Amino acid sequence: MKKIYGFLIPVLLGVFCFQAIKVSANDTSDAERVAKNKQIIFSRLKRDPVKYRGEKPGEIRIHYLWYNKVVNDFLFEKNVLLEEASVGEKFAINENWFFKDMKITFQELFQLPASEDDKLLPILSDSSILYRAPGSTFQGLVLRGRHGEAKGTVTRKFKLISYLYGLRFFSEWLEYKDAENGKLKNISIGLTGGFYLDSTNILWKDIKDRVAIDMSESKILEDMKMERDAQYPAEEDGGK
Repeated sequence: MKKIYGFLIPVLLGVFCFQAIKVSANDTSDAERVAKNKQIIFSRLKRDPVKYRGEKPGEIRIHYLWYNKVVNDFLFEKNVLLEEASVGEKFAINENWFFKDMKITFQELFQLPASEDDKLLPILSDSSILYRAPGSTFQGLVLRGRHGEAKGTVTRKFKLISYLYGLRFFSEWLEYKDAENGKLKNISIGLTGGFYLDSTNILWKDIKDRVAIDMSESKILEDMKMERDAQYPAEEDGGK
């Protein structure tokens, strides 16, 4: 028996060490994979010079067309990279697996200099960011109108079940505390609090270091919880 134990101990130690090295290698590989994917996408992304709307200090807004184009061009290059990786494969590569743990901040995406900190970002002019950013990105930030006036502070991001031409889908919303009366209000894409696509903004310096696009498992789980909450609304929400 002693001989058997003596034989097993180094074997078990070897297995343990191999697993430890394997885990460490996988961690490094994941980090390298994320960095490589980001590098490829951004090397292909072409940004036009930034454009603005408004002239007075405190009212200058990043043009919603420029904002939307940068976001959509990034998503285009991201999808192309995924399709390239799937060429020659029997089955298409899963997007969540391929881009797992990739997070893109607003600064990484838009590449604005520090001199633009006082500009306003039309956060609801396109649905892509509201859909892909985690709730923590918006929580605590002040929503502002076209003239820089405070509308209220975001308390959470949530989802509701919506219908369009008979099709059922989940839509993303922001809840905020009104700056004037303190009441909770909801706002979403197409309901921006005005007639313009840049009627609702966030100060660039407040959001630039937050996550714009999140491909982590925690974001996927957050989405699943929001959808379940929308499917089975709490009684205090009045079933809305």
